[in-house]
Order: sequence, then structure tokens, then C-alpha cells
Amino acid sequence: MNIGHPLSIGTPCPNRFCLILDDYFQSVQSNQIGELYIGGSGLFRGYYNRPELTQQVLIELYSIITGDIRTYYRTGDLVKLNNQSEIDFIGRTDFQVKLRGQRIETSEIEAVILRAFEHNTAPKNIQKCLVTKVTDEQTQQDYLAAYLQTDTAGLEPRTQQHLEKQMKAACQKQLPSYMIPSFFIFLNQLPLNSNGKVDRKKLINIFRSQYEDAKRVLRDQHSSLIEPQSDLEKKVYHIWESVLQLDCDRKVSMQANFYELGGNSLLMIKLNNMYREEFSRIDGNKLGLQQLLKNSTIADHVLLIEGGIAQTETANGHYTNVDQLLWKPLYLTEGRVSFAQERIWFDAKIRFDEQLYETAIYNEPVVVRVQKSNVSINRLKRAINEIIRKHAVLRTAIIYDPNDECLKQYVKPMPPSLIAATDFFSFDITHISPNEEEFHRILAEEQRSISSLNVAEGILLRCHIICLRQNASVMKNQPKIDFDLNSDILNVDDIILFIFHHIAFDATSGEIFLNDLHLAYESNEHPLPPLPLQYIDFAYYERDLDMSAAKDYWIKQLSNFKNLSPINLPYDYKHELQRTRSGKSSSVHFNVEKTLANQMLSYAEERKVTLFQLCLAMYYSYLCKLTGASHICVGGVTANRYNPVLQSLIGMFVNTIPYCLQFEPSSTSFDKILSEVQKICLDALPHTHFPYQEISHLHGQQQMKESQSATLNELIQLFLQVEHIDIDRQQTNGWWTDPLMKIEDVKEKGGVAAVVTKFDLTLRVEYDSKRDAISIIFLYSRDLFLESTIQIMSERFHILLHQLFSATFDKAKQPICELPILLQIEENMLRELNDTNADFNERSIKPINEEFFDRANECSQKLAIILDEQSLTYGETLYFVEQVSSCLVREYYVKAQDIICQCLDRSIEMVIGILATLTCGCVYCPLNPQDPVNRISLLMKEVKPKVLLTHERMNDLFFNWDKQPVSILNIAIKLSEKNMKYFPSHIESMPVVNFDMPNIAYIIFTSGSTGIPKPVRTQTGEIKTNKRINYICNQK
Repeated sequence: MNIGHPLSIGTPCPNRFCLILDDYFQSVQSNQIGELYIGGSGLFRGYYNRPELTQQVLIELYSIITGDIRTYYRTGDLVKLNNQSEIDFIGRTDFQVKLRGQRIETSEIEAVILRAFEHNTAPKNIQKCLVTKVTDEQTQQDYLAAYLQTDTAGLEPRTQQHLEKQMKAACQKQLPSYMIPSFFIFLNQLPLNSNGKVDRKKLINIFRSQYEDAKRVLRDQHSSLIEPQSDLEKKVYHIWESVLQLDCDRKVSMQANFYELGGNSLLMIKLNNMYREEFSRIDGNKLGLQQLLKNSTIADHVLLIEGGIAQTETANGHYTNVDQLLWKPLYLTEGRVSFAQERIWFDAKIRFDEQLYETAIYNEPVVVRVQKSNVSINRLKRAINEIIRKHAVLRTAIIYDPNDECLKQYVKPMPPSLIAATDFFSFDITHISPNEEEFHRILAEEQRSISSLNVAEGILLRCHIICLRQNASVMKNQPKIDFDLNSDILNVDDIILFIFHHIAFDATSGEIFLNDLHLAYESNEHPLPPLPLQYIDFAYYERDLDMSAAKDYWIKQLSNFKNLSPINLPYDYKHELQRTRSGKSSSVHFNVEKTLANQMLSYAEERKVTLFQLCLAMYYSYLCKLTGASHICVGGVTANRYNPVLQSLIGMFVNTIPYCLQFEPSSTSFDKILSEVQKICLDALPHTHFPYQEISHLHGQQQMKESQSATLNELIQLFLQVEHIDIDRQQTNGWWTDPLMKIEDVKEKGGVAAVVTKFDLTLRVEYDSKRDAISIIFLYSRDLFLESTIQIMSERFHILLHQLFSATFDKAKQPICELPILLQIEENMLRELNDTNADFNERSIKPINEEFFDRANECSQKLAIILDEQSLTYGETLYFVEQVSSCLVREYYVKAQDIICQCLDRSIEMVIGILATLTCGCVYCPLNPQDPVNRISLLMKEVKPKVLLTHERMNDLFFNWDKQPVSILNIAIKLSEKNMKYFPSHIESMPVVNFDMPNIAYIIFTSGSTGIPKPVRTQTGEIKTNKRINYICNQK
């Protein structure tokens, strides 16, 4: 066995089963570490006189072979199934530790250290390595400490510090940061206990004795990083606290990584905007999103800001980046729509044809629940009107101008006084019983309705109040009740449903709207503060931007995709591909297991990528395996609020971006795909404001208004959406909470999701940062797919995730073509591993001592025992066994199931003692003569033997033995020639051993490495089974 490498322990013996399970008793993938469970024939019955311990290790589990419940032994061994279908031993669960929420196999760290220096000259001769968790008793902080047995112990502190750096550098190349030991302690010899095992308690004492020096080294490593010093560092530090919502009492190092603290690309955009507001004299070339993402620590950002201050403006006084433009209000009342609005309008009219299918495509719901009584509907209306006054986009009519051949927007004027009228939004009240199904039906109707909003008239917001009343059933067939003074008050748990048209509203707008709603409702008579500019001003500035650099970028990006063909997905209705879509959709979802989710998040943190980038790489890999395509284009969205002044505006800013990748599946690893994805995303960041319709046109398509139905979806038919959510969020803003639910959770009465989709297939990933929970949703067009097809696709993707993040798959070396996405029916490897059924052909196998007697009668002159220069024939051995058996029965009065311990060195007498004990029907229990006397005494006290067999060489060990009430038989003396004449053969008088009875044949002790050794009992029937197994193995 090579140092630090796994040891193969082979495959199960005949009629035995092995399961490799995780912490939740689920089978792990091959090459993924799990705990070994052994069942089948010959399984021991339990520990001797230890029923509680037996219950912990003998567990009933489902057998994948027999299809029933079987008993398995929980070994505590960490193993994995290697590529040769053999089981590799990795380590023990006893030494598995949990550090800062991460479960760590210390054996893996030990293996890395040993391998790293196996052929290294410095440090020399690392014989052993052991890693444990240690705790600073003062701060209660946990660390990992590595103890190394090496001839470098006793070196000067500087030399040892140099070696520690080498150790850490080696670990950093192969281990994630949380698995790198903080302390390396060099010892001439690891302390051992009486069992010859490493004494971990003494290691703790060694650590404590050296802790002050080690703690000083650790303090030196971090003292300059924890606290920000300059005013600039403190400002940046506090901005991070605000954006990441860090606990003020929690000290974060200046070298802390943005992503490790829970950051993502959206929060980085928010961080960048706050930098713009706080540091007005920053050069955009020095501090763009691309630079911030590549340099993701607080200290890095401080350096970037320092380099950008005082280099703000060019000679003509204009910023060089779009995120540096100085925009001022223009007070426009009409003008061209924005590029995003243009895309939405044509999409709804042409590609989906809302009038034909009578289904709204872009109705966006926001649902809130009332949390305080006495909420006034009249006051709520006034608050809504105040928001509409502040955000002119919500009272903007969008109309196609045939003269100018373009879409234009017209802002409707609004009276200066606060009003409760509903001239600028749609309003309704419905009384229902507290029935979730009824509410979902109303919500589904509102999402599909094409009459509740009117883009051409500037009605872009609808408020539908749903009053939950116990007596609402009597009003079920009555017309809907409009506002009157008698129904002005809302009660707790009443629901307010807001519907916005997507042409004036995006996801970021939701939070802005709810915050303004709270302010407007509470202030009542006081108007909301004005905006720095209106959405129509943005539309004007956007069309005046110089996008030549962005255009050149996308031309270059798309140059390799001129002949891009649609992905050959398993469509059920291919004939619908060239038709207009209804937008009707359904979804299939699954929740990623906690362990798998942690693996995904840890891997993203390790590779310093965003969750979106990781999911995009996984989506590419999946689509490649599913379809065989190697030229893949997946769409994504960008918030597109690149200027700080846009952060407070309600409106439609989102832009769709194509992410195209070409790779060779047979030679491209997942790590390489992820690196390419990260590069594509970072390179695209400065150019994500370039309108998607223009990108589509650059791809060889016609103008959107001329041939919309056949062109828009050819570039992007697949979509990826990653959303960071907080299910626990109950942000109470005085009288309401949000959000009530996610859109995908809303179901119609028939079970069909009341959502629409704009693409053939959308992969939606939802991440709950509070729980570190991830949900996967496949949103699909019902015009193209059946639910059963998507269900299979979802299961395949789930399998891919498991395989991708298991130890089986080497993400750095193995090509993605080797990623399996097979269903359960194809998981035959584990079944074959446990297909160990063997036919014994009813061969009669007797007890060991009877087999020996038969052989002695058949060939008494053949050699039976050979030891160095000594030997005995079968006949001689039989004679000696008879003598000792007779002595035990006649002089020591042993009877069946009495325990006889034997403490002998390797000798001929040892074999005779075993056979004699079994011949008497007694229980054989071996003891190691190399053990200390106290240990032997402890073991004998555990089993309470009737007789102890030994010989003269053990006289010193048992001289003046008075520790146990046990008879001691010197087997060598009894076998001497002068004593043999007193013991004629009495074999026929020996008790008959019934192998079909649950008698104990022998007791052996565990090593005791984790505590007091435990006696394990083995029954006579199990010996018979094991002999059968050995016979089959020998025949094979």
C-alpha cells in the first residue's frame, strides 16, 4: 500500500452484501465516500453482554437484492466503490469532524500531506500524520491541527515555520480552504496508548502545551487583516456590511472574499452602485463590474477605488463608461420607448399573439398579505396614486406611431392633489371564504387576463383586494362589490394582489414599489420625494448612447455561431416549432438534497464563481449529454440598471443576453467549461446593455417588426434563470408582509401552473441563502412538450448533479462525455456488486473439531501442524487434544458454553488449546500475551472465563495472579510425557455440539482504538456458514 493511498478490500464474499451509504442511509455514487454496512450470511449476533451497543451497530436496512428488510452491521469504516467495482478503504467515521458547518474527513487531509511529501526531501521522513480538531478554550474557536511524526522535530522555530508554509502550500493545491490545518506540530513519536493506538487525548495535551506559540503565529498571520485602518478602508468595509447585511458584531478580515460572505453578481452590482454614490470621483475604467468581480476582497476593492479617484472625467467632461454617464431629468412627456419596452410589445403582439390565444404573456403579480387590522382601502388607493404620480412610467401609454414607424410612449398628466380615484389604475374587490384553492383560481385568472390592463391607455397597474370572510359563500353568486364606505377597512390576512404589465415593471421594481407603498400609506398627506429622473428620460438617454463598442463585441462573439442550429430537444410536438406560441406552460421541479446543495455551493466558493456561472456550466453539460450538441446557446437576463440613478426607478430595464459556448465533449472537462463560462460572463458584463433585438438582428435576422414570429426564438430557445430568494422573509412594513408566494408555486385547480414561458425550455434555479437550499425548476412550453417528457428530463438532470459533485467524477480531468445521466434502471453496478448468491450443493460441513477428528481417522500419519522445526501428525494432534479436553472436563469441571480464555504465544499448544476448547463445547476467547497485564485483566473481567490456558513462558505475566477468580491451566505441563498417562482418551464422552443451536463458539475483542475493547460473540452456525463461504471461494 502506498502512503496516503486507499487500500482495496475487494468485493463481498458469497452470500454477503455490502452497502455504502451516506448519513441518511442512501446509497452513494461510485467513488463517493460513504459508510460501509455489511449483511448476509455469517453476520455476528452482537456484542457479548452489550445489548445497547449491539442495537447501535446492527441496523435493519432495505436490501436491494432481496427486496426485503435485512440486518446490516454498521462498520464505521469510510469506503468508496472504485472504478474496478472494488471497495476502497478510506478511513474511519470515528475521526470525522465538523468545522464551521463543514463535515471533514481528516483521513483525506492526512493522505494529501503524506502524498505531497512522499518523494520530497524536506521535510524528511514523515512516517505518520494525524489531523484532529482543536478548540481555543478562550475564544471557543475551532481549528484543525496536523501532528507529524518526523525526524525534523526539535528544529528551530524559523525552520519549522518554513516547513509549515510548505505544508500549507501543498494542502492549498489539493484541498479547499476549510480543510487546511491551522497548526502543524512536529513530533519525534506520536503518543500511543496501551493498545498500541495513537492516544488522541495526549495529542490534545501536547497541543495545549504548545498552543501559546502556535496562537502567536496564527495571530501574526491575521492581525493585519482583521481591522480596516484608513478612512477609505473603513468606508468600503461599512459598504460591504450594508450590502451583505453582515452582523455589526462580526469582524470580517480585509482579505475576506465577497462570495464566501454570501455575495453574488446582483449584490456586486448593488455594491458597485453604492461605490458610485459614495465615491463620486471614480474613473469608470478603474472600477467597472468586471474589475470588481475579478478582485473580490475588501482590500482589493480599496486598491481599485484608490486607483480610480481623481481620474473621473475625460478632457471633454464626459464619462467613458455607460455606468459613469451623468443623467439629469429632461421632464419629457412623450418620446420613443426603451429597447426593453419595444421587445416586450412586439413579443406580445406577434410571437405569442395574446389576442389569438386570449392569454396575457406579461402580467406580473405581486402578492402581499395584510398583517394589521384597520387598514384603510381609501388610504391605500391614495398611496397607489401617489406612487403613480412619482413613477410616471405607471401612467404612460404606449402606442405604435405609423408615421414614424416606431413605438412611442406618452406620459399622462396627473392632478396635483392626492386622490382616491382609480383613473390611473384598475381596481377590484372580491370577498371569498378562506380557501387557498379559490385564491389560486383568482390569481391564475389575473395572470391570464388580457383585459385588466391596457398598455395603449396607460393602465399598467391593477389592484385586486381579496377579502377573506367566513360568510362570503352567501355572496358567491352576487356581483363583485366595488368600494364603499362600509367596506373601507381590511382585516388581518386579507390579500392585496397587484398586477403590473411587464412593459413598465421588472423584478427589481417590486421591492421599490413595496417600499414606496409603505412610505406613501404612512405619510398620507405628504408626497413622496421626487425621482432624479423619469423612465422616459432613461429611454431617451439609452437611445442616445454610443453602443459601437458593444456592437463590435457581439459581432465578434456571434461570428462563430453563424450556422447555429436549434438544439434537438426531445420535443413531443415538433410541428409547433414554427408557429406562434400560446405562452402556456407548466413546470416540474425538485429540491436539491442538503448535502448536494452544500457541495455545489462549496465548489462555487472554491472556484470563486457565481451561482449563475456554475448553473450555466451545469446546463451546458446537461444539454450536451442530452442532445449531443457541442454548439450551445443559452439565454440569460441582466438587470441592466448600470447607472446608479436607475436604482430607484420603477420600470422595465431587464435585457436578455445570449451566452454561446462551443466545446468538444470528448476532451473538455467540467472545470474547463466553468472557466470558459466565467470568462464569457465577465467579458460580456460591459456590453450587457446592448439590446437583445439588436443582437438577434446581428445574428442574421430581419427587423423584429417584420418577421417576428420566425426569428426571435432561433437564437435563444433555451433559458437559464437563477434567483436568490429568502423563503423566511417576512419583512413587515407596518401593515403588510412580502412576498406571499413565488409565482411557480401558484397552481390552478387542475394542477397546471398558472405561469407563462417565453422560451422552449427554461431552467430556473432558486437559492435560499438562509437555509442554503436549492430548488430546480424546469419551466416548459406546453405547445412543445408533454409533462412526462419533462419529468424524465428533470430526473436525468438530477442524476447529473449527483454524479458531477460526487467523488466519482474528476471535474478537473474527466471529459463531460463521461458524465452519466442514466435513470435508476441503469444503476446495475451496485446490484452486480451484491449479486453474491452461491449454491453450496447441500455439502455437509461439520463443526471444526469434528472435521478434524474425521481427518485424523482418515490420515493419522500426515502432518497436521508445522511450526519452525516442530511438527505434529494428525494422530499426535488428536491425542493431545483428547488429553487437554479430558483434563478440562474431569479436573476443571467445564461444561458447554463455559468461557475458556487462552493467552499463548504463537505455538503448537495454541492450536491444541483451540481444538480442545471447542471439543468440550466451550466458548473460546483468545488473549494477546503482548498486552499489558491490566488490559488482560480488564478483558477477562468483561467475559468472566472459567479457565485460562497458558504455558510456562507466561509465568512472569501471571505470577501471583490474584486479579481474577479463574483457574489457570498450564497446557504445556499437562501435555508433558509424565502427565499424559493419567488421561486416557475420552473423546466419545465429550459433549455433542449442535451447530443448529444458537450457541456461542468464540469471543474476540475489538482493538479498542475508540475506547474500551468490546467483546464480539460468534455463534457455531456462523462458523459453519463461514466454512461454506471459504469452500466456495476456494472452488472459484
